[in-house]
Amino acid sequence: MRPHAWVVVLLIAAGGLWNVYAASDDSEGVKLVTTGLVEKVDTKHKTFEFKFYLDQPRVTVRQNPYPGRMGRHGRIGGYPGRTFPPPDNSMEVKVFVSEATKLKGPFNTLTFSDLKSGDRVTITATHHGHGDDLDAEVVARN
Repeated sequence: MRPHAWVVVLLIAAGGLWNVYAASDDSEGVKLVTTGLVEKVDTKHKTFEFKFYLDQPRVTVRQNPYPGRMGRHGRIGGYPGRTFPPPDNSMEVKVFVSEATKLKGPFNTLTFSDLKSGDRVTITATHHGHGDDLDAEVVARN
């Protein structure tokens, strides 16, 4: 092949790679579907604060390799009466509602003004900019 042909082939390959890597964004197109509570509604900006709970990780209990032997003060695992509070597994995010968002009720469609603080809703949303904000695609009241 001529040297000019190699340059053309290299430019075509580089252009193809540029399109693949420039267009792919890992967080783009990922949808979150979760159920939670409406905390606060802002009708002026068409947003609401949404609180939901994350799944608890499974914790396995380790078996005592030396049966019959106890830890300090007659207990396995240390001092008596020492307990730790359970971890807070809740998350609060701001959800943006647009004209394209579908609002569904149990029997009919909703308007944004029908959402109240304390409502239990299921949302389908995508990531909105930076942080934990979400763009709602579907909001369904349960």
